[in-house]
Amino acid sequence: MKKNLFREAALRKLRDPEEMDTMLVPVRPAHWQIFVALGTVLALLLVWSFLGSVSTVVNGQGILLREGAVMNVISPGSGRIAAVLVEVDRQIISGQPVAMIEQPELRRRLDESRRQLALLREYREELRRDPDLANRKEEMEVDLRIIAEETELLTLRERLENESFVRAASGGRVTEILRSPGQIVQEGDAILSLENEGEEKPLQVQAFVQPEQGKKILVGMEARISPSVVRQEEFGFLVGRVVQVSSFPASAQGMLNILGNPGLVQSLSQGGAPIAVTVALDRADTESGYRWTSKSGPPLRLQSGTLCRIAVTVRRQPPVTLVLPALKGLFAGDAPEIAP
Repeated sequence: MKKNLFREAALRKLRDPEEMDTMLVPVRPAHWQIFVALGTVLALLLVWSFLGSVSTVVNGQGILLREGAVMNVISPGSGRIAAVLVEVDRQIISGQPVAMIEQPELRRRLDESRRQLALLREYREELRRDPDLANRKEEMEVDLRIIAEETELLTLRERLENESFVRAASGGRVTEILRSPGQIVQEGDAILSLENEGEEKPLQVQAFVQPEQGKKILVGMEARISPSVVRQEEFGFLVGRVVQVSSFPASAQGMLNILGNPGLVQSLSQGGAPIAVTVALDRADTESGYRWTSKSGPPLRLQSGTLCRIAVTVRRQPPVTLVLPALKGLFAGDAPEIAP
């Protein structure tokens, strides 16, 4: 029996090519709604890809400070700290002692000078009791030595008074104590940080950004700040603008002069010498006195010395340019990204 070369279904289709009596099944309304919804979503995505905006941000760490208001109280001499006489958040006045430093070497020299002066005075009295002319000449020499020793003694007393007590150069509020009793300090070392008294200036953010990212930041760019004492998910961010960017990486000493905290300086310098960025906060009629991304911000007043994180928006661009970089030329109005 000869085998068929064509399938039975194909032969049947040839015999009856048009099934004119078969009823067409229309698309149900529910299906049309799905198609319309999918089309609307795709259209919105297409519009957003051209008219929307994607932000590129640079992150950093910083601290809230009042402009020109924070200074370090430094040690006038070397020695071991005997006592710290103030506490954090206390108000002090100009010239007030804030710490005592042991000065054993100065005290030893002072005692030695006193003994030497006492011996010279006793010797002069012996010379005065002898009428010999030669003794009169020697007595004059002893008098000169006594004058010199008294001058030395007075100098040592003044040094001991000045170098045993660390005094504040101006009044204000103690923001941080940098040294504790028992530690050895050298002349010029910072003992504590002080917020100067006087007219209250607005807070600003002194931030530090890794150098390869910091070069992308320009004056005028928007920044959002998250203080460590505020819940970001509840109150959002502080809003500010970049007002200064350092041209060169910040040195450890320069950072210490600003921050007054060696540990914080070391933490912020782990990735290399950072770029210093100053951000001015936008003022607003809120309890904190500054503008937030939420309506009114947190119910508190921000204090100088509060640590924070910052995010600076360095570029905004349509999402389509991320997928098709060749289209960047069509959006010349956007600020170009600055290469590090």
